[in-house]
Amino acid sequence: MTPIAGLKALAEAEVLPGGGAAPIAQGACGGVPIVKAGAGTAADGANAVVGAGAQPVSVTFTTDDGRPATALLLTSSLASLPAGWSSTAASFACSGLSSGNGCQLPLTYAPGAADSGTLALSYAYINDAGQAKTGMVNIAYRATTNDNIVGTANPNPVAVIIGSNNPVTVTFTTDDGNLANNLLLTSDLSALPGDWSSSSGSFSCTNVSTGIACQLSLTYAPTAAAASTLSLTYSYNDDSGTSKTGSVSIPYTATP
Repeated sequence: MTPIAGLKALAEAEVLPGGGAAPIAQGACGGVPIVKAGAGTAADGANAVVGAGAQPVSVTFTTDDGRPATALLLTSSLASLPAGWSSTAASFACSGLSSGNGCQLPLTYAPGAADSGTLALSYAYINDAGQAKTGMVNIAYRATTNDNIVGTANPNPVAVIIGSNNPVTVTFTTDDGNLANNLLLTSDLSALPGDWSSSSGSFSCTNVSTGIACQLSLTYAPTAAAASTLSLTYSYNDDSGTSKTGSVSIPYTATP
């Protein structure tokens, strides 16, 4: 008996802005698509940074054994793709295909906001035995942002009298509400200016977004007149995974 050719679709994203190679999503006809991560990315599928430009993505259709198939037709509507996705093609079909990249669907991913999901594309074709078949390729995608972590002190400035004991909090949030990670205070809490102290020997937060979940507690208890600024530095990874640094300044005065 002659083996019957199946069809597979290979979705390949081109190099991302910043030099990262996008992953590959491979779908096997008649079964669950297999997603395979490529080098230079942290997650399967197309990954892009909001505002970093459009990312070309191509979906190449071939047969799984090199034998010919015919009448490939994309049955998903290219006019109703998820937000950020588009194609220069209004519809897509190939009269015949086997191996190579002669049957290739062009797509573009240009997200306007942080998002994630899976682009599912369905197709129909006729295999080399004349049987009508269908398949699907799934392309996981994620759009991230170049957000910043901001430290906000309360009170700020700190204006107190000598001999008082004053709690000061520094709340870390992101400037767009999207996630950032791995916040680490790089200032030495054991070497703060005179009369400043913290109950923590070090400070870090795994995740930062909104609210007061990431908050550093300080105390200013002046014993003499003072007028200066406390500066705290920190490092973190923004929503896109880029390493960044930041600082927060707290002016303070102590008077009789």
